[in-house]
Amino acid sequence: MVCYELSHVKHASTHCLAPGLFRSLQKGQRKKEKLDITYALSDGGGIRFVGFEPLGTDDLLFLQGLVALAGLRGKDLPQVPNTEMGVLLRNAICKDSAASLGTLRVVNEKMSTLLKEIDMTDGGENIRALKASLLRMQNVTIQTTDSLLKKKSMTTVSQLIGYNFDNHNEMMYVTLNPYLTNSIIGIGSFTRIEMSEIRGIKTGPTRLIHQRLCAWINQGEKRQVGMETLCGYISFDDGLNISRDTMRKREFVVKRALTELKDLGWTISLYAKNKYEITRPNSN
Repeated sequence: MVCYELSHVKHASTHCLAPGLFRSLQKGQRKKEKLDITYALSDGGGIRFVGFEPLGTDDLLFLQGLVALAGLRGKDLPQVPNTEMGVLLRNAICKDSAASLGTLRVVNEKMSTLLKEIDMTDGGENIRALKASLLRMQNVTIQTTDSLLKKKSMTTVSQLIGYNFDNHNEMMYVTLNPYLTNSIIGIGSFTRIEMSEIRGIKTGPTRLIHQRLCAWINQGEKRQVGMETLCGYISFDDGLNISRDTMRKREFVVKRALTELKDLGWTISLYAKNKYEITRPNSN
């Protein structure tokens, strides 16, 4: 029996709720599309995520594991690092104004440790997938604007993550952006996600729905949601000009995902046509 160290993730709610930040991708889709989404904040500001490639459910899983590791054994990276690696990691997050981002959290672990904690083997294929994902996520730029309405507003910029490798020791060094760092140390809102549930999820669409619901429903509480909204969690489009056949396929995927959530201890009740009451289990 595998023994795990990580019990939960304290994730940035902004990253969990941003629609389309992570998506179910078809083969070859990454080469055809880019990432460019904006998540509006309640204070009138917004966060824009821009990348050369869209992020998939594999990237979502790797990031969840990284944030969990940073919460358990992460180290602080000060504004003015005193090591060469520290300078490299801050520059990887934001070369022009790295010091202005404050203290950041760093994961310094073997890649095999991360893979084990998210229930993956450390074979060559998974190591290559992890390295490719780290590069994709580092290439995602986060632009935070204090107002989406004003023409002149303050904007801060960082990367989603920064990373480097020590191939001699097979170690990875991953810096988390300010939003992820703040969620770990308890500044602002954060979303708690159980690692046991993350490990138990077998399909990408379920992983997308699970993270969105965790950010929306507190543990031990319940909320009501419609099928159309759930379909939007797995398909990043406005729903217009979608054929009925396509919608049926999406609804089938959602129903299968809800069944998977039931197996993880969630309570799913159909209270009207295409409307569900979903209860999130309490933490163990």
